[in-house]
Amino acid sequence: MHHRLGSSFAFKRGDISLSNPAALWCTVAHDLARYDTSFASILVEMLKVGTVDLGRPDVASHFQFLIKEPLMRRHECFSFEEIPVIVVDALDECGSDSS
Repeated sequence: MHHRLGSSFAFKRGDISLSNPAALWCTVAHDLARYDTSFASILVEMLKVGTVDLGRPDVASHFQFLIKEPLMRRHECFSFEEIPVIVVDALDECGSDSS
């Protein structure tokens, strides 16, 4: 067994912390950092540079700088069998009832 689950997130309408799209990539980044210490080091570097503002609900920027770029830098050292899997569930429950 490969134990490749790097992160999972399930949206839940009505729960402020589980329906906020901005929380998704912060949670995934946190999980990936716990999953892989090399990813964590790269993520810390990205946060120190200040390329992303965690206080702003900028989902695209969060994905770019918390997930994509650190994974791409880390991927150079991963074999295919080591690439972490990220599971996102209940995407239709993302946001408020009006959205």
